Amino acid sequence: RFVSSLFRPSFGPPWGTIIRSPPTVRKSWANAPTALLTLHATGTADQVVKAVGRLGIAQSTIDLLRKTAFQQRAAHRDDFAQTLPTNDGDSIESLINWISQNCDVLSYSPNNIPADHDTQELREKLGPETWDTILVAAEPGRCLYSDDLRVRGIGASEYRIRCVSTYPLLALLVKQNAIENEVFVQAVVAMASAGYITIPINAEVLHAAATQFQWTAMPRFLTILKLLHGGMCTGDSAVTVVGAFLRIIWENAVLTPSRDRLLFRVFDHLAINRNPEWVFTALQNVISEAFLVIPSAQDEFLQLAQQWFESRLN
Repeated sequence: RFVSSLFRPSFGPPWGTIIRSPPTVRKSWANAPTALLTLHATGTADQVVKAVGRLGIAQSTIDLLRKTAFQQRAAHRDDFAQTLPTNDGDSIESLINWISQNCDVLSYSPNNIPADHDTQELREKLGPETWDTILVAAEPGRCLYSDDLRVRGIGASEYRIRCVSTYPLLALLVKQNAIENEVFVQAVVAMASAGYITIPINAEVLHAAATQFQWTAMPRFLTILKLLHGGMCTGDSAVTVVGAFLRIIWENAVLTPSRDRLLFRVFDHLAINRNPEWVFTALQNVISEAFLVIPSAQDEFLQLAQQWFESRLN
């Protein structure tokens, strides 16, 4: 898991954040806790602040983080395992310290509370940190920054708030040369392997993930492969990504003993919710095209695809 069991990584952790000065549109961004936790756990928080300016946050978000930190300290004293993986020694407490240096606590007007909504009921359902973040973001000139799809949906549909999440933000910063592409790729690997489902991946991400997980079918690598399933993306785009992945493998002379076993798992995931025969034909086409002028590599990967398809028939 990306942060802790409190934070559902398929949507991102359950909160939001506010960024003062986005790269192109000068607005204040109301940051949900999900966004803060994602930036912190991927190691991109400092780069983002440097590029876009100070972030905004609701006081109730800080209160929740402090409560979580206290509960973790209490659990640790009782010799329970901590649920939050560390990142270079980081923890929720270091996140709180980081917030004190890089974020501003923002307020909101009572006029933002719609008269036709049961305020208390919404606050209880969403949690005070999420509810307050949405109301903070509803102030003029602000937008909601959250990695929780539910929160962005509510903000956009109920309050007509402009919303953004980490992936497009980091992609924009790469385009503007505000962060290195390698940093971006590693951040995408971290998010995808933690179960974030609303982010695209490419061959570069697959290669970085395979290298990070030592070319073995570790659970977190298989979590990334779920983004290639039928229903998650189109078949043509998924096969194209895998074809480009094979090309990167050849260019980098990856010859680890576990490589072919891992590729079998990649092909298996391509076939989930798709016709295996269609996948095999599509793989043949993309391999033939990717290695058109490299017959030896073409034969090698076509043979591998053939072996995979035959294993599906047995």
